[in-house]
Amino acid sequence: MAEEDFGPLSKLDDVKNLFVGERGSMYAQHSDASTTAYREPSNRPGTGKQIQPRSAKTLFMDSRAANALSTWVDDEHIGTKLQPAFDKDKKLSHLEIHATANVPRRNVKVGDVLARIPASTQPEIGKRPVEIGGKGFDSPLGSKTGNNIHWGSPIAAVMPSPQRAMASKLNSNLQQHGQMIQSPAIPVQRLFSKGGAIEMPSSYTEGGWKLI
Repeated sequence: MAEEDFGPLSKLDDVKNLFVGERGSMYAQHSDASTTAYREPSNRPGTGKQIQPRSAKTLFMDSRAANALSTWVDDEHIGTKLQPAFDKDKKLSHLEIHATANVPRRNVKVGDVLARIPASTQPEIGKRPVEIGGKGFDSPLGSKTGNNIHWGSPIAAVMPSPQRAMASKLNSNLQQHGQMIQSPAIPVQRLFSKGGAIEMPSSYTEGGWKLI
């Protein structure tokens, strides 16, 4: 695919990668692990592709993991909170699903880790993008995540943003002369506070999960 195939997404600022799903939905991934989608609204079929609100975070996982996550967060009989877990390099390794309410009949207590779901912040062919909105990290007892999470179809193609691809090509050429362009570092912000709960920023378009 070419840059122009991604329509308005190719003109956005701060784009690391562009990718498209098997059903034609298109996405621009940003440096804070959020995405902007260009797709038909889920609740308005037949209206054509439109730019969607930027996610708080977008994670990538296989279909089995996505289905497991959906089962937990859509269970109105258990209150849950999604919490990221990082490896020694501070890169996302998986999501932990924590219980936020006692449910005696199911032997669930507040703070229990109900499941660990493999996930990453790197788009890969075959993985599904899971777009999480500002309130999608919490699913209180008696509720479902509803429109706070969008479950994308498996990724069919991934390409670096035009700016990233250009810098990579320039670096390759300069390496022949012993020179190298250094990309600016992306600050990693801690998401843990007060005992490990996720604390979202005031504007959910900002964040700090490190891309891998």
